[in-house]
Amino acid sequence: MIWRIDASWYPGALVIEQREVADLLRILLEAPRGRGRERLLAKLRATHPSSVPHGADDAMVPAGFSEQEQAHRALIEDAALQRVPLHFSYESPTSSPSLWRHASVQRVFVGPQLRFVAVCHRSGEARVFRASRVLAGRLDPSTAYRSLSREAVDAIAARMVDGFDGPGAVVRCELVLLAPEARWTVQQIPAAQPRLEPVADGVRVVVDTAAVVPLARWVVGLGRLARCESSELREAVRALAAEALKAPPRAGD
Repeated sequence: MIWRIDASWYPGALVIEQREVADLLRILLEAPRGRGRERLLAKLRATHPSSVPHGADDAMVPAGFSEQEQAHRALIEDAALQRVPLHFSYESPTSSPSLWRHASVQRVFVGPQLRFVAVCHRSGEARVFRASRVLAGRLDPSTAYRSLSREAVDAIAARMVDGFDGPGAVVRCELVLLAPEARWTVQQIPAAQPRLEPVADGVRVVVDTAAVVPLARWVVGLGRLARCESSELREAVRALAAEALKAPPRAGD
């Protein structure tokens, strides 16, 4: 008896065609550093040595995860992918790290500061958590997952500023980035979805967010390059500047 096996049959393997290797290599080199990335790069070098240029890691340097983020990143991502509640301890200014909580992770924002949107089972509210503040955790399939609609998660993502969402109501913040520096300051706006409008002396920026303080911190750093035009943002900028001036002088100054 003669067995004939189709050439496309690779049991238990993922087939990457030669023309796809370049795309895969670029994706891996752009991915944040981590054990999984290094393992796959090593496998790609072993199977396609001519496709991985010497010194590729030095040519492209991606953003990395902190040690704390690296420790819990896979767990948080699994909670979102598998739709299983995360039971975890979290470092927060308002609660003790010894107090464990459940949360249903809806979306993970992968970047230099990894954050995730989740429904907190204790408060019933959707919140933005920082992966760097997760101290320990595990998946808990015995607890029911609480789901949000895609539209609800999109709305949270749209109002985030520098990865933060505020605890209060969403307010409209307006400012003008003054010319000529507006050409580059407009590229640094930390809001997820700012609305821009050219005006006579620069660019008007409108941001609907509850994270007024993170936005105000950015505006304070701009100094004379920005002009606040909404009361909430103006008051937050004034308060931050006043607090900075109250800082005690160093010994010997």
